[in-house]
Order: sequence, then structure tokens, then C-alpha cells
Amino acid sequence: MQGLQSIEATFSTSRVLVGANLAGHLLAGTALLVCAVKLPWITIALLPGLWHAIDQHRRVTGRHPRAWRRFRWTLDNRVAWIRVNGDIGYGQCVVARCWGPAWVQLTIRDNTRRLPYFLVVPVDAVAADTHRRLRVRARIRAPQHVAADADSL
Repeated sequence: MQGLQSIEATFSTSRVLVGANLAGHLLAGTALLVCAVKLPWITIALLPGLWHAIDQHRRVTGRHPRAWRRFRWTLDNRVAWIRVNGDIGYGQCVVARCWGPAWVQLTIRDNTRRLPYFLVVPVDAVAADTHRRLRVRARIRAPQHVAADADSL
């Protein structure tokens, strides 16, 4: 397809993603408070949730060493990324979805990991033109991931 090319993006902090992360963790903490019967159980349940909220906030704002700083998505669906700490990773995009005009989600399979990465790119995390190109690419030339049989991924 003429006109499509590799997409490179540098991530910036997304206020939308920070707000969604905060709202999700507040709702989870509220649910734990409502469900917990006794005070010791509330403390035991909220401490891991608080740790997870802090860790995810650092990742979303780009202050965690393993947060993604840049990535490149080529026409043959290979993906390369650079983390904040300078580590470089390579993988393949197996699923690309567009959730309306504001969100693009990529599922990236890395050969060194058992589980894939799920990369969600909100509209304010990259340049407007880059996000438009990601949306077009996810709709027009999304990877075709078909399982070999019913039991495989």
C-alpha cells in the first residue's frame, strides 16, 4: 500500500492515561474498603493496591526505568522500542485495535517473554499526526493474527 510507512513515536506523559489510572485505582480501593469486614483485612488488602498504584503511576508518567520512551512499528509488523533506562527490545505486533478517535492499542509479542505487551497509546501521548497515522494503520493494515488451531494463540 503506497503511502504507508514505518511509524516512529516518542511518548510524552498523557493526562488522560494518568487520570484513567488514578480513577481505576481509586475505584479498586473503594471496592476493597466496602468488601473488607474488619480493619486488619483492609490494611492487608490496601497495601499491595497502593504499591501497584504507585508503580503504575511511575510507568504512565515515564519515571519508571522500564517505561517505554520510543517505539518504531515497521510495515512487516516488527516493533522495536527503547525504554527510559536505555534497554532496547524487539518484537512483533500481533493485534492492532483502534478505540474511537482517542485510543490505539497494540498487542506486541516479544520472543523473550511468555506474555505479550499491551501498549495503549492515547491521543495526547504522541504528536497528533503520529496518532492519526497509528489509527489509520490499525484500521487499514492491522496484523492478521490467525491461530493455527483452536487451542493455540
